[in-house]
Order: sequence, then C-alpha cells, then structure tokens
Amino acid sequence: NCSTFATQTLTVTSEPLSVTIGTNAEIIKDTLTYTKQFVVTVVDSSGAAKADVNIVASVDLPNYRKGSYALAGTAWAKVSDTLCLNEDTNRNGVLEANEDSTGNGNGNGNGTLEPRKADVSVSLVSTKTDSKGSVVLEVTYPQDHGSWVDAVITVTASGIAGTEGRATYNLTPVPVDAASIRNTNSPPAFVVSPYGTATSCTNPN
Repeated sequence: NCSTFATQTLTVTSEPLSVTIGTNAEIIKDTLTYTKQFVVTVVDSSGAAKADVNIVASVDLPNYRKGSYALAGTAWAKVSDTLCLNEDTNRNGVLEANEDSTGNGNGNGNGTLEPRKADVSVSLVSTKTDSKGSVVLEVTYPQDHGSWVDAVITVTASGIAGTEGRATYNLTPVPVDAASIRNTNSPPAFVVSPYGTATSCTNPN
C-alpha cells in the first residue's frame, strides 16, 4: 500500500492584547515649556511586542490649583495649594450656564473657564508602534503652569477589545524640574499659580 502525505504550513497571527504607559524621572525644560515623555507599549497574549498598532492619545485636566511658592531655606516650597475642579463640566470648551457661577461652589465668576484645555497638550512622536511595540508620547505645558494643574493621560490601542485596550497615567500635578526648585538665586516661573492665589475656588483672585 502506498500512502500520500501532504505538509502544509500555517501562519498563526497573534492579535494585540494589552497596552501600557510609563515614564522615567526626567523632565525636559525648554525656553518656555516643560515636556514629560512617556513610552506606550503594546503586546500580544504571549507578551511579544506588537508593531504597527495604531495609538490614540488624549489628555483631561480634572483639577487646577491656586497658590504660590516661597523660599524655604535651600529650596522653593509651596506655601499654599488650593485644589479646584475643572469648571468645564462637560469638557466641550464652551462656557455654558452655571459652569463659571460661584453659586455652584466651584466656579469663580470671572467669565472664563479654568483650566483652559490648551494649558496641557499631548502628542505622539509616531501614531504607530515600532518593532519593539512602543511609541513615545509627549506631554507639554508652559513652565508657569508647572505644578498648578492636574492631567490624566489616556492612550488607546486599536484592535484591542475590553479594558486592556486602554491605559491611563495621572500627573497630579504636572511636574517641574528639580533645578528650578533648588535655585535660590531666582524665583521659578511657577512661583505663583496662573490661576490665582486665593484659598477659595469661588474667588477669582
């Protein structure tokens, strides 16, 4: 008897399963801004890096802070730090009825929304992961806003269903550089909050 055997090669495609975001202890100080870099990584079910996965990033500013710094020995330190909720409750960037009202216990009645959406921006160096399954994300903000606004970074990877397709990172508040804190010869750009110094959120000052 003669038997015939056929050999066939199958290609198994693994789908992206999980995305994560992380960073280091460094912060980039430019002439006017701070930039904090993050790495976003996507892997499959075996933990292998997934290249060419589309990444989308966004930032939300849940709180802003009022207060100031003062020189305390060999460094600058906060002497007041009042936490206030974002006045733009529906995050549409439009001042609407009661959002800025002092009557709701949160608005300060100055006719504008605090914080402004543009106070912190987020950008991706590339919108797709590289051969290591990673992409670099950058969060940028003016130096005078450093330590005075909270940011929540959210990244989403395409092709991942469920909870593991999204990751968040909290910056509460957005950081400043240690050198400026230690420079006792010159006050830092963030010595006074751009949102005011009053200890009440309903006070516009």
